[in-house]
Amino acid sequence: VAGGGGGGGVEGGAIGVGGGAGGSGGSGAYLQLYITSVPTTSAYAVGAGGTAGAASGGGSGGAGGDSTFHDGAGTRTAVAGTGGTGDTLDSTTHVGGQPGAGGTLPSATGAFVRSSGNPGAQGVFFFLEGIEQGWSGTGGAGPWGGAGAGRFDNEGAGGDANGPGSGGGGGYTESTTDRAGGAGSAGLIIVEEYS
Repeated sequence: VAGGGGGGGVEGGAIGVGGGAGGSGGSGAYLQLYITSVPTTSAYAVGAGGTAGAASGGGSGGAGGDSTFHDGAGTRTAVAGTGGTGDTLDSTTHVGGQPGAGGTLPSATGAFVRSSGNPGAQGVFFFLEGIEQGWSGTGGAGPWGGAGAGRFDNEGAGGDANGPGSGGGGGYTESTTDRAGGAGSAGLIIVEEYS
């Protein structure tokens, strides 16, 4: 599985009225290979997790890294998830940061099982009749879960992902305080040999 994207941060406002909600990161794609002609050695790379979106300026989360494995015939790639975008505090109802995309479906060449990653979720803020409420995105979950949590009407940084390939959550603010997004988690490669 490839790395998950990071969640977007949010920038607080000077007067602290309103809210901002970051989008979350998408998860990495999953690829399973079945190799019958086993090479002596195989070059590989485990995709890194995407960086958390900065609190200052409401930064976007970073994209994860692709995971690759050479099966003796060619390099097979699971594509990483992308990061969610950030947001800035606003006193009006608005759609906040946009979600990161899940990793695209891997090529069928050499694949035994394959799936695209899950997208993240967007942030939303409502300001109605003086009532402030909103939420930031929860990250796209990888094959084993563990996505970074978003925030529901509860100011703070987005949660870091802890399941392989999962996306980080978006930050959320209703004050002058900037809040960071959560980091995406690294991918994973498992090799099982049967005789």
